[in-house]
Amino acid sequence: MTFVPSAVSIDFETASTLDLRKTGAHEYARHPDTRILCLSYAFEGAKVKRWKPGEPFPQELADHVARRRHVHGWNVGFELVIWNYVLLRQHPELCPLEVGQLRDTMARAAYWGLPLSLDEAAKAVGLPPEFWKDKDGHRLMMQMNKPRRTKSGLSWWHEEDPAKLDRLQDYCDQDVVTEASVGALIPALPEEEQALWELDQKINERGVQVDLDMVDTLKGMASRAGADTNSYVEQLTNGAVKTITSTAALQTYLTSIGSPIANLKKDTVQQRLDDPSTPDHEREILELRLDGAKTSTAKLNAMIEASRHDGRARGALQFYGASRTGRWAGRLIQLQNMPRGTVKLIEQALEAIANGMSDDLLEAFFGPLLGIVSSALRGCIVAKPGNKLVVADFAQIEARVVAWLAGQSDILDTFRAYDAGTGPDVYTYTARQNGSSNRQLGKVLVLACGFGMSWRKFKDTAKTYGLALTDEFAEQAVKTWRANNRMIVQFWWDCDAAAKAVLQSAINGASASYNVGPVSFAMWRGHLLIKLPSGRKLVYRDARLETDELGRVGITYMGVDQYTRKWKRQRTYGGKLVENITQAVARDIMALATQRAEHLGLRPELLVHDEMICEAPAATADTSLKHLLRAMKLPPVWAKGLPVDAAGWAGDRYKK
Repeated sequence: MTFVPSAVSIDFETASTLDLRKTGAHEYARHPDTRILCLSYAFEGAKVKRWKPGEPFPQELADHVARRRHVHGWNVGFELVIWNYVLLRQHPELCPLEVGQLRDTMARAAYWGLPLSLDEAAKAVGLPPEFWKDKDGHRLMMQMNKPRRTKSGLSWWHEEDPAKLDRLQDYCDQDVVTEASVGALIPALPEEEQALWELDQKINERGVQVDLDMVDTLKGMASRAGADTNSYVEQLTNGAVKTITSTAALQTYLTSIGSPIANLKKDTVQQRLDDPSTPDHEREILELRLDGAKTSTAKLNAMIEASRHDGRARGALQFYGASRTGRWAGRLIQLQNMPRGTVKLIEQALEAIANGMSDDLLEAFFGPLLGIVSSALRGCIVAKPGNKLVVADFAQIEARVVAWLAGQSDILDTFRAYDAGTGPDVYTYTARQNGSSNRQLGKVLVLACGFGMSWRKFKDTAKTYGLALTDEFAEQAVKTWRANNRMIVQFWWDCDAAAKAVLQSAINGASASYNVGPVSFAMWRGHLLIKLPSGRKLVYRDARLETDELGRVGITYMGVDQYTRKWKRQRTYGGKLVENITQAVARDIMALATQRAEHLGLRPELLVHDEMICEAPAATADTSLKHLLRAMKLPPVWAKGLPVDAAGWAGDRYKK
């Protein structure tokens, strides 16, 4: 009997006039200039084989895809769109790839605690240097993935230099070998996560509609406002500062007038502006900086780049982009990282902009132009004509989850009473516990204190919410919160102790598992596993107990540093573990709600933190919103007793 492999690993190398990093794979693949340079593939246990355009397409690979057998790749969603939108243009006789037959080794790596970079993942699993990224090959790939512009037109490297193309094929071969080798060392993605990955691909394929006319208008406003601001700041500084975004020049000037500043980050500038002793001249310059720093041209350009084909921005979600929790991350237009906005009447401002109101009138009614542009970015995401956006957001989901995990019954009862309309919200309740009627104080306490934040950090956090607290008040507020939330505080300590206990058991050569409420801690192949109530696992690779310079025994593991993006050893502790667990549970609740919404035909288009964006015909938008809210409010079967609530709206433009 002939052996029929169940899986093949593939990798394309491509070229285009577009910049893949700016457009994303979906827009890139749809562009007529995008072309395949070469393809490498390897069936299970077999050597790598090659194909280049102009050669007969490999029948064994065509048959494998046609029979719906598994296709593996690193970030295989790229291979999906290249196969379906580029290869099929050249070879319409081939069967399209289907999402359900794909297995993404990058998604598997992310689940099992590894980096999203193939090279870094290869190093992290201990593959020898010959499996690491070929740096020379990578440089060649970056050179060949775009044409040169000559007097006679575009010149494509692969057409001019066959030797370079052969070298690029070597690089492509190596990626297939490395991907398959990493995949052989990590378990498969659990079925539930594979189903979510497939849904993620469908959501990314749908995309969101961008109002490109509004984007162009806002770009013009930003350009005009930036020019006016730069001209004025040059005048104020006697020519020392040419542009308000020139950080070095601005710091040098402030030093020259006797007002040095450590940096020009938003919080630092705002702190100086809050100081009543700041001179008027300096204050005016810093206010311009704060306003000028809101320039949103990059966001607007990103919207254009990602939606050239048909006005829809696709590929804006990264599955398992937040490796510690499994949450989705934003890509391209980065809706997860939009400015808060300063214009309260932004819907009216957007209408005025669409109707052609002049810059002078816009500033008179709504404030500085750059502030309007910054506040209007979300409104560039719209529904198609005849449709409405249907959007819903979980209410205080992390505060609810951490209270549920820890068994903090009074907080859970507060949420239940508020949801039923019979009691105050949790922010008011928390403020009252601290002897205050200031709901904003209660909000900051709830949002900041659940994971062990120090009083000093709490004080700084409160300031960003407009609360100026003394050291004494901040310290006492945190103490009071902890005294009133003893079960949550104990949950920090219990998680810390459980993690250390399983690590110590491993040192002693034993195998142990410890439960803390609805989560459990165990070791697996030298890695710390935290099993969530949903059954999903958080993986802390190569976890250890290590003693720091002060003699304190702590938990360390290998992970991607959130600031440097480097794979390195990191420390964690009970409060941080609880933060990871809480956000991971919130993610699982969102994941289930997204699957429910898809099942109901609501067609999710994007997830932004704890918010889901769908789109429906205008005539049925209100009904769709009711269905979406029901899908989100129903707790998972594994979260008995967790009060879940959500609120939403239907409208033409996306908004905060």
